[in-house]
Amino acid sequence: MNDFLKSIAALFLICGVMLFWYIDWYWVVILYNILFSYFSLTVYLEYNDDPRFRKKIPLVIYIGLPLVLNFVGFLISIINGFEEIPSEEIMKRKNIGKDDVENVLKHKNVKSPYFKKFN
Repeated sequence: MNDFLKSIAALFLICGVMLFWYIDWYWVVILYNILFSYFSLTVYLEYNDDPRFRKKIPLVIYIGLPLVLNFVGFLISIINGFEEIPSEEIMKRKNIGKDDVENVLKHKNVKSPYFKKFN
């Protein structure tokens, strides 16, 4: 079902501009706002599952920016929504070795209580 939604969204992104000739322009803008919010949600969920990144923007704002600002809001969400956590910061916080950090980031499995935060 998720692949089907992504296929429909991609098709609408490519061909949706042609709707300007058939329906009122504001409906097309509203549909694109919803489409970019859906894309923001999929990107948010993908980054949120990755332990190498941390959230900078809450989910409501992450989805709300494209609803209000269309493509510009989508770009703001993607660029400023998450930041990569440097390995040095993880090692400094938890006082662990670099090999342990790389193991967790590669395999996403936690064998130490120090990594509960990144699970």
